[in-house]
Amino acid sequence: MSLTKKIVILLLLVCGAAMSINGIIENNRISSKLSNEAKIFHSTLLKNSAIGLGRAVFEVQEELTEIMISSLFKTESVQSVRVFNMDGSFFMGLVRDQGKARMLEEEEWENLAEENPEFDNDLSAYLKEPSSAVTTELERGEFSVRTIDLGKNLFRNAELLRNFEDGEAEHVGFLIMDYDQTYVVRSIKEAQNRLILWSVILGVVLIVFIFGFLEFSIVNPIRELKKSALKIASGNYDHVHKIKSKDEIGDLAASFDVMRKEVENFTNNLQSLVEERTLELSRKSQDIRSMLQNMHQGIFVILVDRIVHKEYSNYLETILGTSEIAGKDVVDLLFVNSNLGKNDINQIVAALDSCLEESEFGFMANEHLFPIEIIKEHADGPQILELTWEAISEEEIIKKIMVIIRDVTELRALQADAQVKNRQLDIISQIMASSIENFEMFATATQSQLNDTRSLILKNSQTPESLEIIFRNVHTIKGNARLYSRCSEM
Repeated sequence: MSLTKKIVILLLLVCGAAMSINGIIENNRISSKLSNEAKIFHSTLLKNSAIGLGRAVFEVQEELTEIMISSLFKTESVQSVRVFNMDGSFFMGLVRDQGKARMLEEEEWENLAEENPEFDNDLSAYLKEPSSAVTTELERGEFSVRTIDLGKNLFRNAELLRNFEDGEAEHVGFLIMDYDQTYVVRSIKEAQNRLILWSVILGVVLIVFIFGFLEFSIVNPIRELKKSALKIASGNYDHVHKIKSKDEIGDLAASFDVMRKEVENFTNNLQSLVEERTLELSRKSQDIRSMLQNMHQGIFVILVDRIVHKEYSNYLETILGTSEIAGKDVVDLLFVNSNLGKNDINQIVAALDSCLEESEFGFMANEHLFPIEIIKEHADGPQILELTWEAISEEEIIKKIMVIIRDVTELRALQADAQVKNRQLDIISQIMASSIENFEMFATATQSQLNDTRSLILKNSQTPESLEIIFRNVHTIKGNARLYSRCSEM
């Protein structure tokens, strides 16, 4: 039998169990409906009786009132009937005693009320409402049949007694009836109990059959496959399952057996593949490590929270003059004792925090805040460092920032020295380009003016005339230098 047919049978069994449960639910619904109809019946019975009783009470016809009340006890569920005057005083009452209606006198009724609060003579207690509320309803003409649930299938109906005279209704009293719905629902409960019993028996049988069907057709083969999988996981590839069914689970077991053989072949070759891959990764790691050890640049990576990664180039220690690099804050590592101000450092910190674990756009937007050259002050002189910042991202999210550092202190010194020498060469070239006569004239005039200036300085003369002569001589020397320079160019 195919797995599809088994599932169809299983669904039919489940539907049978569902129908049994639905029968129980429907029976409860019908019981509730019949119970509501019983309440309507008693309310209608009380209302019809109140029409004739109103006249009898108005004319104080006790015998007629008793006859009419006694007729209510023909309904087996009625337990007691009480009549009250409009002022709330007791008028007449009957109770069911050993299946028959029995009239109680007022004194006997009061004794009964002392033993049982349900027989209290107070009309408000019967209606479970304050007298003021009842009076208000009467004045508005809103009083109507009401049903009070006393619990344990006991209900109380209250109706207003009216006497109709010349087309006008006059309130003369109240009619209150207690009834027990046990008589109404007894037969329903018995039928319901029988239905529940047979439904439970049928449901138990179906459930047992379903579980047995599942155990034999589906669960056992799956357990066998699980057992085989555990055997294979432990390395026993020679284990063969015992599933012989011709359904979809049998096909799955056959596919599982094919997979077992492929896993066995793959496992046999896995060790050599792992060794080859490990060797390849080891070579790559060694190459990267050699590069970091031999390059004359400082390279490190910044992680989240601005922490320096533990792997960095060896030359970084030489540049920074410390071996305490891994795990350190990059701000403390690079920018302490540098030419950067506090505001500049705060901008760098904010830029790093807004880049790491964020999109690549954040790095592009803040890249201009990362310095490309800083000067660190040391006891033996300033150190000039050139910085390069590169983002390392995964799936367009920046995970790390790589920093490349070069110590360009000597390079900058050589560049400055070269600039000085170039200036000197430029001066010499201008002198050589001038004629000998012009140079001698410039040198003679300049020497005379310098002598006069030196003499005034040595005399420490600070008179306005002396200062004027000094400034004039200096400007004259500068003017002559420009003049002879132009002459040499011509």
